[in-house]
Amino acid sequence: MQHGITLEDIYNFDETGFAMGLVATAKVVTRAEMLGRPFLIQPGNREWVTSIECINSTGWVLPPCIIFKGKVHIEGWYQDMALPADWRIEASGAVGTLLVDALLASSFTVSVVLRPSSKATFPASVTVHRANYDDLEALTTAFQGQDAVISAVGTFDAAIQRTAIDAAAAVPSVRRFIPSEYGGDTSQPGPVSFARFPQAKREIVEYLDSKEGITWTAICTGSFINWLLELENAAMGWDLSARKVSIFDSGNRPFVVSTLGQVTRAIISVLQHEEETKNAYVYVKSFEVTQTQLLGLIERLSGTKFEVKHLTTEEIAQRGVDHLEEGDYEHGYPEVVTAVAYGPWGFLGFGEQAEKWNGVLDLPKEDLEETVRDILKKKGLLKE
Repeated sequence: MQHGITLEDIYNFDETGFAMGLVATAKVVTRAEMLGRPFLIQPGNREWVTSIECINSTGWVLPPCIIFKGKVHIEGWYQDMALPADWRIEASGAVGTLLVDALLASSFTVSVVLRPSSKATFPASVTVHRANYDDLEALTTAFQGQDAVISAVGTFDAAIQRTAIDAAAAVPSVRRFIPSEYGGDTSQPGPVSFARFPQAKREIVEYLDSKEGITWTAICTGSFINWLLELENAAMGWDLSARKVSIFDSGNRPFVVSTLGQVTRAIISVLQHEEETKNAYVYVKSFEVTQTQLLGLIERLSGTKFEVKHLTTEEIAQRGVDHLEEGDYEHGYPEVVTAVAYGPWGFLGFGEQAEKWNGVLDLPKEDLEETVRDILKKKGLLKE
């Protein structure tokens, strides 16, 4: 009751996400974009809701917590919430964590800027600064003596990089700023009419380009194949655990994907090829594949036929736009990203450019079958 949540708001969920025990219409706290406002849930709805008290199968009460289960949750959604002092919102980013390890392994001196509330930990050799990302003075202090600033903010938080850019441009030692791209070719104007995030990222690059005394590199990597296939929420059409896949359009349009390892190698190589990558979009890849090719490989290695549903990118784009207009970001954002990725606009269709840049950056060739095999093994789906 401490936070104004009554017994009627408490639902018991089994591992499938179905409500157990209490079956009635009730208002519960759910979905991040509603910022704590109640949501009317009906009997039989498959909704993931706030979990205040968790009891495991042997009856032990777990520490009170809030578990967010969804296709996308953006840290920025929570910044204006009047949270009690004993509540904490944390984000975790695979790119940032892996990148720090890779930079240290390559003998770089690394400093990290974290929000004051973050409990992330790093090796003792990493200097950690605490600063809000809109605190110009604190960021300017943190960047002193650094040669480069690498941003790893989330896809939908691109705009918050402006203050960091101002700070970096004000520090004489900083020569390079790498904005948070690590995805599709945001220089392409095609999808912007229904997807806002490419435009936001492109505006950040334009803002960087307007700054004197600092250079930039925008690194386009395609989709992360690890996330594409490993996530449990049918991200971009793939739900390996359920043996289901949605194929968009013909399924034969090539698109670029990269492993997380290749992404970190590309970032490090950009720092080592300063002149070649100055003020440029750089395109890298692990593989260029089609949905049909990827499905065939997965079915062969798993020994399982998948249930296939066919959709068009126009359909999924409109569905995403409709959900966003309704305030349903959990579904809307992934749907719009899916449409942009698989559509005819060239967002992930830079395989030829990536081949050239892979050579410039001396990136290794990777094996698609071996990569997919490792993912299937991790998920317990590899055929014996």
